[in-house]
Amino acid sequence: MKKVGLLVVGLLAVLSLSMVNAAKFSDVPPGHWAEEAVYKLADQGIILGFPDGTYRGNEFLTRYQAALLIYRLMERLRSELKAGVDKETVAALRNAVQELAAELASLGVRVSALEDNAATKGDVAKLQAAIEELKKMKPAGMDMAALKDLQAKVEAAAVAADTAKAQAEAAMAKAEAAMAAADSAKGLAGANADSIKALNELAVMLNQDVLGLQDRVAALEKEVVALKNAQPKGFAKASDLKALTEYVQALSGDVAGLAGKVNEIEGKVGTLERNGLTISGSLGLTYTSIDASGFTAYDVDRLFTNTFSGSDPDDDGNVVEHADAFNPTAGETTASLSVKFQTQKLTGTSKGEGANTYKDLFQFSLSGSWTNPSSGSSTTPSLTVDAVKTTLNIAEGQMLSAAFGQATNVKFTEYVFDNDANSHGHGIVVTLKPGFLGTTLTGAYGNAAAAPSTDYFYAGRVALSPIKGFSIGASYVKQDSLANAIYGVDASAELGPISLMGEYFSDATAATSYYVKAGVKLGAISLNGNYRNIAASVTPANMAGNDLFVSGKNDAPFAADQSGYGVDASAGLGPFTLKGYYDAYTLTGNNYSAYGVTADVSLGALTLEGYYKAAAQSGTPQASIPGSAPGGSYVSAYGGKLSHDGGSDKALIKGLNFTVSYNTDYVTPQTNLNAYGDFSGKLGPLSVKVLGGYFADLTASTNTVKYGAKVESDPFGLPLKPSVLGGYVARTSSGTGYAETKWFAGIKFNEFLFSPHSTFRATYASYTTAGGLGLAANLNSDADKAFDAGTPYLYNNNVAGTSGTLTGYELSWTYWDLTATYASYMDNSGNYAKAFRLAYTVNF
Repeated sequence: MKKVGLLVVGLLAVLSLSMVNAAKFSDVPPGHWAEEAVYKLADQGIILGFPDGTYRGNEFLTRYQAALLIYRLMERLRSELKAGVDKETVAALRNAVQELAAELASLGVRVSALEDNAATKGDVAKLQAAIEELKKMKPAGMDMAALKDLQAKVEAAAVAADTAKAQAEAAMAKAEAAMAAADSAKGLAGANADSIKALNELAVMLNQDVLGLQDRVAALEKEVVALKNAQPKGFAKASDLKALTEYVQALSGDVAGLAGKVNEIEGKVGTLERNGLTISGSLGLTYTSIDASGFTAYDVDRLFTNTFSGSDPDDDGNVVEHADAFNPTAGETTASLSVKFQTQKLTGTSKGEGANTYKDLFQFSLSGSWTNPSSGSSTTPSLTVDAVKTTLNIAEGQMLSAAFGQATNVKFTEYVFDNDANSHGHGIVVTLKPGFLGTTLTGAYGNAAAAPSTDYFYAGRVALSPIKGFSIGASYVKQDSLANAIYGVDASAELGPISLMGEYFSDATAATSYYVKAGVKLGAISLNGNYRNIAASVTPANMAGNDLFVSGKNDAPFAADQSGYGVDASAGLGPFTLKGYYDAYTLTGNNYSAYGVTADVSLGALTLEGYYKAAAQSGTPQASIPGSAPGGSYVSAYGGKLSHDGGSDKALIKGLNFTVSYNTDYVTPQTNLNAYGDFSGKLGPLSVKVLGGYFADLTASTNTVKYGAKVESDPFGLPLKPSVLGGYVARTSSGTGYAETKWFAGIKFNEFLFSPHSTFRATYASYTTAGGLGLAANLNSDADKAFDAGTPYLYNNNVAGTSGTLTGYELSWTYWDLTATYASYMDNSGNYAKAFRLAYTVNF
């Protein structure tokens, strides 16, 4: 958020945009209040300046310049979003752009009004009288054009005096109140984000006004001096001219006083921004009622997406593969609350005499959750503190952080104490960077159970990186329930095109393991090799690592219970790429070997690939063997594939994806020919996806045909802005007789109750299996494959069982963060289930 604040302050200070050099501006004084913001924006390419190397910060901003500035800022926003900027910063940046546009629109009015208000009505009247006397006398040498111009300015001031006076007094009152509130606050950290934002905007506004006043007062002073110098001998109204001079001087003093107040406010704002406290989190309230007496709990996710879904125990983001928790419920209400308190970086002072003061010394966050248990539960509602985290920036290049609570999330290496995704239990983790030799010290203490227990552990790691490209580390873990301590050492180095890394470790059974990896990259040619010896006892429990060998959570390069070596290489020449591998190892007591070569050529969005692969056990060819990597495998096959990427900039037809592949498993043997593809795009007011696939086992003379389409219209220009949607997909498999069919149709009112924030959707869906294909409570698909052209099934990957049909309809109304859903389902035996859910979820 600090970055966004700098952008806003800097942008409001900019009064020019066109330039060729983003270095130093000759007319930006050192120490100016906006100097940091100006140069930060110049570094970002948001402002450029003028060709003569000036910034011209006191000139007024035209609408064209404002448009260019906002355009550059939005381009910067887009690039940062692609690079992975966090959502909070992106949202704040967008808000800043909107606020900037409004501020630019009103800035000119405020400057003029505040300048004009510097004089009271009486002052203006005196000025007018003095000028009239000068005009009557018409002394020799008097510049009558300058006098006339001065008279026009005074008359303009008289017209705006009443309105301007009220505006200026209101602005100053707001400034005084803001400073008083800041002074009387119990603590600077207690100021909320809105107050800080308001003070910041006020400071920027007043700074702009002061700059405009200073320039205009200086011009007025010059005109008065010119009149004074033009006064002839014996000028009768010298006293009037003197009074005019004194007035201008007083006006200049008022401006200086206003500048002082602005500086005072800016100081307050800066402190508040550094020491501000933010609160974020979410609140969820849910009421659910399910009448499912006699209903077979088939997986209703095959009809509608996740409204009454079951859980996701394997945490892979897919609920279709698991049975629904579709139990009868008489009606229950649950509530959940998660809150996070986060400070900005705080300024700290040493204990004792306070000899040392460190800006941005300390930062902490606290997160917790509360869940109201379902009705009938014996659990008492309670607030749980999930984690408390603190960070101390001790000095330049030095840092101390600590995190404690229910989640001990820390990782030493891919094998030793890998728990960054799944906590090892309650505990505390402390990290210290003392600032020499690239040292990082990490310590952890806690208990290994999900709930407090006596199975305590303590762990420590030291890592050093004294020079760029080289690091070395040592780890140690001791846990009460494990027979032996876990320890290990690891190192990595990069020497130009050569990279090396390795690890040696002992698990809780005292068995040792190690591996080394080396690689070299010379242009488009790369060569990698490894040697490993991983013990059979390397398991999550014996390594105190809940993430070890968990798909998507761990990157351990080799599976347990193996030893061996492997090499791989690749070379590229223009559109051509050649890759190869060889791996020889023992795994679970068996000897395996595998090798393969792949060649491909890319021509725009088209890729043509050919390959030959071989796998063997004790020298005997095998159709498939377990791979050396966790969860991997090697196969014996050869074939080729031609594919087209419809999302590529060089696509022959935008939105068209297709693949044609030929594969022969020469050990079984079995030959497959597959051709599939899909097209997604707009056809007038319709968003359409069409798919088709042919999957043939040429050896067994069996095949699967899959085809389907789904469509959704844009909202029609009718009351309630309705749109329609529908889809149909099916597959049939010859030889087995298996078949699956799904279809759905619905209507959506995008402005239900005439509000753009209110939508209502009604959908009816049906899913049918045939030929003895099972209609089960949970299916073994990896995900929802219904409209995936490259998968030869919808939900059931050829698991036999009772065929049948599941149907249902769903009515869902959403208004802002409130959703009400009613659904009715009918199982294969004609039994009905009815479900209602009212859910409210809001993030703050």
